[in-house]
Amino acid sequence: MKKDSGKPERAATARRKADSPAMPCSDVAPAAQLLESDDEKYSPNLKAWLRKNARRLWPLDKLIVMQTPDGAKYIGWMDDGFLIGSNLGTVLCKGKHAETGAYVGSHKWSELKNFWTQYLKIGVCATDERHSWYEKRWQQVNKKHRVCRYCGLAQNLVKKSHVVKTETWETTKRVTAHRNVPDQGRRAIDSKQP
Repeated sequence: MKKDSGKPERAATARRKADSPAMPCSDVAPAAQLLESDDEKYSPNLKAWLRKNARRLWPLDKLIVMQTPDGAKYIGWMDDGFLIGSNLGTVLCKGKHAETGAYVGSHKWSELKNFWTQYLKIGVCATDERHSWYEKRWQQVNKKHRVCRYCGLAQNLVKKSHVVKTETWETTKRVTAHRNVPDQGRRAIDSKQP
């Protein structure tokens, strides 16, 4: 529980707390809602990046997520046809230490308009649909079944065996004379010997 600082609470903050304690109200920019939440489903690295760059660059209500034609996602602000921001994957890994830059050609990328709605709803699952990282999200039901606590995805543990067949040359014996080798093969072997 937070200590009382003695300062009067801002009206908007008090209204949000009264209206919806679990999720901040929708009149606040989605990224600002993220910063106000303590829910563990949100990436602490993304929050650290937002805290650093929102003060330095532009307001949170102008923050967008763009996707390149090859599927890479970038987060930042559009300015004069350039995205000023960072690669979202790098932000999720490095947080406030992710490099920020201006991306040429980003005006041709597509904006992911529902990204923040999805992210506020299911957290890191919005950035990792395959559930390949962030192991904290899983709730173990039993030894062979688990459920994602953020989006509800269920997984079963399945054992699979893989048979791998390869072809290789194996030496069976050393042949010293090559009399039985057809004429062409013998000439090729003779030409290679010193």
